[in-house]
Amino acid sequence: MANNHPGDTQTQSENPKVSVLLCVYNGGEYLGESVSSILGQSFQDFELVLVDDGSTDNAVAGIEALNDPRIRIIRKKNSGLTPSLNFGISHCRGEYIARQDADDLSHSERLKTQVAFMEANPETGVVGSSVELIDDDGDVIGELSFDSSHEALLTSLMKKNQFVHGALMFRAGILDVIKGYREAFVYAQDYDFTLRCQETTRLANLSGKYYSLRFGSQRISIAHAGDQRAFANMARAFARQRREVGMDDLDTGSYAGHFSVFSDKNSEPADQTRIMLYLYLRSGLKNKIRRCLSQLLTKPQPLKTRLKYQLSYLISYLPSGVIRQVYARMDQLRELN
Repeated sequence: MANNHPGDTQTQSENPKVSVLLCVYNGGEYLGESVSSILGQSFQDFELVLVDDGSTDNAVAGIEALNDPRIRIIRKKNSGLTPSLNFGISHCRGEYIARQDADDLSHSERLKTQVAFMEANPETGVVGSSVELIDDDGDVIGELSFDSSHEALLTSLMKKNQFVHGALMFRAGILDVIKGYREAFVYAQDYDFTLRCQETTRLANLSGKYYSLRFGSQRISIAHAGDQRAFANMARAFARQRREVGMDDLDTGSYAGHFSVFSDKNSEPADQTRIMLYLYLRSGLKNKIRRCLSQLLTKPQPLKTRLKYQLSYLISYLPSGVIRQVYARMDQLRELN
């Protein structure tokens, strides 16, 4: 990894163990909290490479004012997440690269635990973890768990993404083979990345939750769900091509940029309010349940759906623990059917 670049505004050790890569465009109210979660890590042999992708707000200025030698702020013209990731990687000096998203939180033991796992498992090139979900206010609204072993991931990763991008740590050395993120992927670039990594190294997930994924009004995966699904389908299609013939359409130059051919033709647009209601019901957050239901009940709904929402409104007046139990039981019954 290169050691000196124009645009670096902070420097620390020339050879940190970990480079934490955070790309931001208009980080707003959450960037400071996200950065603080890295600076507060129990493992301290790291640098934070913060790529400012042409932000027009003052969030990065607030981070610069910290004057922390572990932070290296690198500014560039706006080009989107995938080019920013590759730009940031070229500035990383660590043996390991850990991702961090600008609105998420890393738990204090995250780096320590992931580094310890990588040191104990030198054949593994990429490690993620289970995560908790938080909303815009930081309230815990759920969790995500994934297959943990390389053997299980060989099958499950081809079906759906088994990693949260911000929770990833990978060996910098695998970039000699993988060559970073592929910029044809505007979304799901992390899914394409881990699928290609799987072809050259072992992958794993830690069962513990070491990362908080903010799932709220600004989440890209909600706002651009259709495009996200299309690029994820493309990542799987290209992975199948590579496993069958050794190359995919991007490798051969056959891909013409028409990602829409991979779209789910019959899928419905994601309804953000319904998604948040689902999570709030299972978290027992009564006021937020009623807020979502009030919004949904102002819209035209089929009678069956309207009755279901009205029942949920009544249930929201039960104790929070009871609400959680009710919907946990409903989910269990749904799985049985």
